[in-house]
Amino acid sequence: MTEMNPLQLPSARIWLPNAPWDNYVRAFIMRDTRGCNLAPNDQLNRFPALPYCIITWYLEGEAELVSCGGQSQHVRLGQCVLSGCQSSPVTLKNCGDVHKFMVPFHPDVFHALFGINLAPLHNQFVNAREVLPLHALELIDTVFIAQSDEERQEIIKRFLFQHLQAKPVPFWTRLRNSAVDKITLASASAMHGVGPRQLQRIALRETGLNFQTLIKLWRSEYSHLSAQRLQLCGKTMKWADHAVKTGYAAQSHWGSDCKAHTGRAPTQLSHDVWTEEADWFYRLEFSPHSESSYGSCNNPVEPQCLHRPSVPCSGKIPDLYKKEGIQASIPPKDAIEPDT
Repeated sequence: MTEMNPLQLPSARIWLPNAPWDNYVRAFIMRDTRGCNLAPNDQLNRFPALPYCIITWYLEGEAELVSCGGQSQHVRLGQCVLSGCQSSPVTLKNCGDVHKFMVPFHPDVFHALFGINLAPLHNQFVNAREVLPLHALELIDTVFIAQSDEERQEIIKRFLFQHLQAKPVPFWTRLRNSAVDKITLASASAMHGVGPRQLQRIALRETGLNFQTLIKLWRSEYSHLSAQRLQLCGKTMKWADHAVKTGYAAQSHWGSDCKAHTGRAPTQLSHDVWTEEADWFYRLEFSPHSESSYGSCNNPVEPQCLHRPSVPCSGKIPDLYKKEGIQASIPPKDAIEPDT
């Protein structure tokens, strides 16, 4: 890894919306690599499979789609990019310095906002201006000219209020608030008042995914956040116990899902997340400390801001990073149990 100037560290920040906005968007995210002189490998951005429709505003710079949907791509992306739900890991590469603002929308909300069929967007990255309706283009332009991330968030919230305030709580919102390990196609069909086949058609149109894939991605995210919280707290994590507690039948089942959704086995992922600049997205905390899936944390690391230079996995936080108030620390070496 190339050493970086400590005064110009690549940074990322996540803001978790309060109610009722959390029913509409998963988070607001900023990434800034300006002035960092990153090495080629550190220009990569690795993302897991995600059940969200994401609009990314490249406020400065651009990126290239390296791999998506399990295939090599190498496609230059525009300034405003829309990605549909992804059922496999994704890699992007910055074309030099980048400053971007990302908003992951729940897919059903995205469908309700813009009225587009999400099935064609599955595992796709497209120019947002080419597929979204006129009122979305006005939103895109307004976010671009905003002067701060806080202003951008307020713009999104006003847009959501204007276009969704009269709509009932979507079925998918109620389903997301259910226990993910208890959801079946039959129970969800009964909740929605439709047959299983009709629910599958609705899922494809309104989320871009079939029902089973959507549930798998929800469970995968829940599992990752649970593991992240334990590692941030310095707790020893037993893979087998973790698999069962997060809704998997066995450790092998969880390991297969992890590899399918991240491209790596759990132990490799746990190592890479804390040593690879390209894995900055995995270090973001998408759940408040009070919402730890299981296990308590007496000394949680302060959330929200992440500055992450490339460093060896030493098992402790160097003093420099403590001063920066980073969101995510390197877990102790004994907090990770090898795969079996």
